[in-house]
Amino acid sequence: MKEPNGKNLENFLLQSLLQTVGELGLPYWAKTTIAVSVGVTPLFRVLAPLIGLTVVLNFIARLLGF
Repeated sequence: MKEPNGKNLENFLLQSLLQTVGELGLPYWAKTTIAVSVGVTPLFRVLAPLIGLTVVLNFIARLLGF
């Protein structure tokens, strides 16, 4: 039997989480908050290093008078 790679496992866990949240009977705002959080987290993982690098380079440029 072939073991699932990390991406397939992550997708399975994400689908399982969203299905569980849908079945819990939470208020609509709570479901929306969880869904937005799950959607924004990968974007944040990509953008956070770029934003950090930009802040550091901007700081160095200001120190050097550029």
